[in-house]
Amino acid sequence: MLSENTIVVAGKEQIATEMGDDVVILGLKTGAYYGLSEVGASIWKAIQQPISISQIREVIMDEYEIDADQCTQDILELLERLTAE
Repeated sequence: MLSENTIVVAGKEQIATEMGDDVVILGLKTGAYYGLSEVGASIWKAIQQPISISQIREVIMDEYEIDADQCTQDILELLERLTAE
């Protein structure tokens, strides 16, 4: 289970490309495509290097006006979806 102190990094089994403010990710193992909106794209960019979930929250809150608890919840949900594949 992920927590605010968990260190995460994007896996090598995915490739991504930017499309405007969005990012499209291809899972090489599954062949599944994922589309990330602007905020999701910011999270994806942040996890290209090892980073804690609390640090990701700081990055997102610096870019967008969002409640800290909601931000953490959204980050955790996205990361759990990405790691489930």
